[in-house]
Amino acid sequence: MKNQTLVRLGRKEINTRQAYRELFPKPKGHRGPKRAHFIKLRIRIPESKGLTAFLAFLFWLPTPILFVRVILGFVKLDQEDLPFTKQELIRLIAVRGVKVEVKSTEGVRVYLKTI
Repeated sequence: MKNQTLVRLGRKEINTRQAYRELFPKPKGHRGPKRAHFIKLRIRIPESKGLTAFLAFLFWLPTPILFVRVILGFVKLDQEDLPFTKQELIRLIAVRGVKVEVKSTEGVRVYLKTI
């Protein structure tokens, strides 16, 4: 490819600008992370099997991100407990492939995965 371009340049079939573009193409831009569309949520409470079963049934199917954003808009978060703001949380769950597992001292486990 490079030799052919240089030979064509030597024969004056192409000008120097076209030869430069063929020899050094522009790199493709970085696309960034893919956006998530759904959230899979799993909550396990060891003391209450009935509540764990109800939450498993409630969150059996993945939840659309749109619903989660609307719900987070109404929720007030304590800034002392969380190391990030509500807007950072919304940006975090908007990226596909994020997995968060929270384990409390009482044994409650929350698993969140973005799809």
